[in-house]
Amino acid sequence: MMTRLFACPIGQRAACSTRNRMLAGLTLLFLFIAAVAAACTSTPASPTGNAAIGGPILSENGHFLVSYQAETPPIALNALHTWLLTVQTPEGEPVSGATIAVDGGMPAHRHGLPTQPQAAPGDAPGQYRVEGVRFQMPGEWIVTFTIQAGDLTDQVTFPLTLP
Repeated sequence: MMTRLFACPIGQRAACSTRNRMLAGLTLLFLFIAAVAAACTSTPASPTGNAAIGGPILSENGHFLVSYQAETPPIALNALHTWLLTVQTPEGEPVSGATIAVDGGMPAHRHGLPTQPQAAPGDAPGQYRVEGVRFQMPGEWIVTFTIQAGDLTDQVTFPLTLP
């Protein structure tokens, strides 16, 4: 003889049916809350756990070794920032005279950066000043640099988490 999980005595089927529906509803509610909690939980994407410093990261095709540092950490929301970007060969030699385009945004929210940061040569070989970086909300962001130096073009993306 097989026993049902929510078995009910013959005289109490109506009460048991209500109890079974309530248990099923509570189970679904618990699963929904667990799924929402899991979706809202994230780990910092910044390689160092510090959004003000990133890298060095090898570019997608391996042409450049790139890192950045916010000129005035920490990175505050709704404030303009300047980053110092360092571009090197994979062997560690500075890459000067590159043209750098800046893009980024919040992939989960499907929007880009609220500003259009511009990169210009910095004071040291292989260093570039990226001005006009701004983030308007906390969360997971990416900043992508497309680097063109000589006949090489490559890009690197830095994920960062802002509290």
